[in-house]
Amino acid sequence: MKINANLYKSFNDVNINQYCSFFNSDLNSLTEVVDKSFLPSEFREKIKIYAKNPKKLPKIVVTALSHRFESAVIIIGQGHSERLKIRINGRKHFVYLSDNAKWWSVKGEFVLNDDANLFVGKGVSSANLHANISGEGCIIGDDVMFAQHVFIRTHTGHGFVDVQGNDFETVSSRLIIESHVWVGEHVKVFNVKNIGSCSILAYGSTVVNDVPRMHTAKGYPARSTPNTKVWVRSHKDRDIKTALYYYQKFINYKN
Repeated sequence: MKINANLYKSFNDVNINQYCSFFNSDLNSLTEVVDKSFLPSEFREKIKIYAKNPKKLPKIVVTALSHRFESAVIIIGQGHSERLKIRINGRKHFVYLSDNAKWWSVKGEFVLNDDANLFVGKGVSSANLHANISGEGCIIGDDVMFAQHVFIRTHTGHGFVDVQGNDFETVSSRLIIESHVWVGEHVKVFNVKNIGSCSILAYGSTVVNDVPRMHTAKGYPARSTPNTKVWVRSHKDRDIKTALYYYQKFINYKN
C-alpha cells in the first residue's frame, strides 16, 4: 500500500520511527476500509481509512468543515476502544494512530486546522485530552500518558498584522511529545515545540517553554527541573520494564 507522501511532508526532517514504533511496518500491513457508513455521506469519498482490522474499527468520530475540506488519510492501528473525536477544520490531513495496548485507551478530541498532520504512537493513553493543532502538526510518541482535562494548543489561534497592514503573521509550532511522557491533570501546553522523553508535566501546570528530557515542569508558567528517577505507570513488571526501556533509549543511549 502506498500513502501520498505529500500529506505528511512537513515531517520530512523528523525521524518519526524514533517516536512512533514500527511506523513503516504498520503501513505495509494495512487494508483500506471499504465500509465507511459511519462517516457523514458528504465526506466518504474524500476520506481514505486504512486499518489492520477493517472489520473491527474503534469508536472514532470524524467530522469536517465541508466548505474547506479536500481530503484526508487516516491510519488506525489495533486496540483503540474508547471514543475518540477527530475534527477536521482544514484542507488536507494525515492522521496516524498506532497500535494501542489492550489495557490503555485514547479518549478525547483532536482538532486539526490548516494542513496539520497528526501522529499518535504506540501505547498512548488519555482520559480526557483536547488538542488543537495547526501549522506543521503534532507527533505524540509511544507510551505517553495524559491524565484528565489536558489541553494542548500548537498555535495562537489568530494571526497578527502590523499597524500599517503590511505584514500578516500567524504563530504556530510543530509539537513533538517524545516517548514516555507523563502529562498530569489540568495541564495546559501552549505553542511549545518539544516535550522531552521521560519528563513529567505536573498537575495544573501551564507549559509555554520546551521541556528537556528527564525533567519535571511545574507551575504557572512552568519551570523545569531535572529528575533523578524515571516515572512508571504502575508497580507491575511490564510497566517498570517499559519505563527503563525508554530511559535507555532516550536518556542513557550514549552509555
